[in-house]
Amino acid sequence: MGTLYAPLLAIISVLECRQARRVRFNRRRGQEDEDTTEEWEVLGWEVQEEDEAWCERVEGTVPDVAGSVDGKVEKMINEIKELREMVEELARLAKELGGNVSGNGNESDAEYR
Repeated sequence: MGTLYAPLLAIISVLECRQARRVRFNRRRGQEDEDTTEEWEVLGWEVQEEDEAWCERVEGTVPDVAGSVDGKVEKMINEIKELREMVEELARLAKELGGNVSGNGNESDAEYR
C-alpha cells in the first residue's frame, strides 16, 4: 500500500508547499492570500436549504420505532398473560387428573403417576 500511495502523497505535498510559499509571499507584501471562491462556498446557503428539506423528507419516512416497541411490549405482555392462564389451567387439570388417578386405584392408571 505504501508503494502505491507514496508517489501520490509526494506530489500532493509538493503542491501544498508551493501554495504555502505563495501565501507567505503575499502576506509579507501585505496582500491577501490568493483566495479563490469555491463553488461550494457560493452555494452554501442553497445547499443548507436543500439539506433542511432533505432532513424533513427523511424524518417523514422514519418509522416510529418507539411506538412499535411499545406495541410489541404490550403484545408480549398479553401473550405472557395468556400463557400464565394456560399454565394455571394445565396445573388445575393436572391436579384433577392426579386426584382421579389416586382415587381410582386401577393398576393401568398407576403408570401415569
